[in-house]
Amino acid sequence: MSGEMDGIRIAICDDCEEDRKFIKDVLDEYAKGQKNLFYVEEFESGEAFLRRETNRFALIFLDIFMTGINGMEVARTLRERGEKAMLVFCSSSREFAVESYEVNALHYLIKDRNRELLYQVLDKFFQAFPVGRSIEVKTGRERRMILMQDIVYVEANNKKCIVHTKAEEIEVTMTMSEMNELLTLPEFARPIRYAIVSLKEVTAVPTDIVRLSNGVEIPIGRGERKNMKQAFAEYRWMVSKMSERG
Repeated sequence: MSGEMDGIRIAICDDCEEDRKFIKDVLDEYAKGQKNLFYVEEFESGEAFLRRETNRFALIFLDIFMTGINGMEVARTLRERGEKAMLVFCSSSREFAVESYEVNALHYLIKDRNRELLYQVLDKFFQAFPVGRSIEVKTGRERRMILMQDIVYVEANNKKCIVHTKAEEIEVTMTMSEMNELLTLPEFARPIRYAIVSLKEVTAVPTDIVRLSNGVEIPIGRGERKNMKQAFAEYRWMVSKMSERG
């Protein structure tokens, strides 16, 4: 793992050295297959963690039962500060599982050192940063790979769809429902039933439209206006976490 100044910052806050080592080892393994670089910092207590610039971290692993203030107290402090980092609780019991929802945790892990489950949690987190990932679509009798980062929006065309990329328009023999399964939050949103937009390409979300980088404006369904604005705001926040420096 490298690129301290160029990657996504991850914090591990746990008073057990062996547990910190397990998470860091899995992160190191996971990093080998990722184009996204990330930097990991370890903390032995909640107090030590809160003394740092906690808003620099995009993902935080928190032990529940620590000497001094516990992980849940740390999480509440972060939320009171207005910080929106993704939180993963690690605990030897499920005692605080319900409370984890109150601070909008990404996941609640039981400390059984399950590598596969931790990989799943990381997959969920890194879906927010799909650089280099692609989707496979049907174009007539053939299949084609399209880089997700190149997609601006997708629109329905009868029982097919047209994928608008930065360079071309691609007609795919797939339904909107099938495309919606491939292009999901937090990178993509569906403001209206016949369109899916890349939140990376959204420049503004006025009251009832989505304005895209290529000048196209797509209406927002009446029942989707709140969801669309929230999705856009959350995506912008995650992008800001990636680009923060020192």
